[in-house]
Amino acid sequence: PLWNTEGGPGASVNHFYRHLPPFDAADQATAIADHVVRFFVSHLAANVQKFFLYTFHTWGSWKKEWTMMAHDGTLPPHASALSNLFWHLEGSKFVAYAKLPENRGWVARFDRPDGTAVLVMLPDAPLVPPPGALDLYGNPLHPGSPLTANVGYLTVPAAEADAAIAGLGGR
Repeated sequence: PLWNTEGGPGASVNHFYRHLPPFDAADQATAIADHVVRFFVSHLAANVQKFFLYTFHTWGSWKKEWTMMAHDGTLPPHASALSNLFWHLEGSKFVAYAKLPENRGWVARFDRPDGTAVLVMLPDAPLVPPPGALDLYGNPLHPGSPLTANVGYLTVPAAEADAAIAGLGGR
């Protein structure tokens, strides 16, 4: 069996340049969260069966705001996004990657035992989210508003997954 005992994508939001435009720390935090989720999706698709998370900090700093808990006791963006990923995929099995229409990225399909499929949208360009789509953090995305090029989720009946993937259109 494959285990991830040390690997992580690495992240660094604590550097001098984070204070200079266009390196807005909030935008960078979301980019890091997106990167972390894509990293774990790739490992789940490769059938990694166990993950060991010894620490959850950003490289170059052990500051409280970038450990597992923020200074106010909440999860930082990358930990919140990772929690949302595993909440969606708990008990599921990776089925396949599919290309998004118009070469806008990829979608990873995970089937659950209850007969539903979770489509993890991994766009390279903005998509128009279908009804029921959720963003990187699990918030609803409204039809008509573009999904940024960050990870998104859609849960559908497994029998309708291929049609749902084909319907993920561009803007």
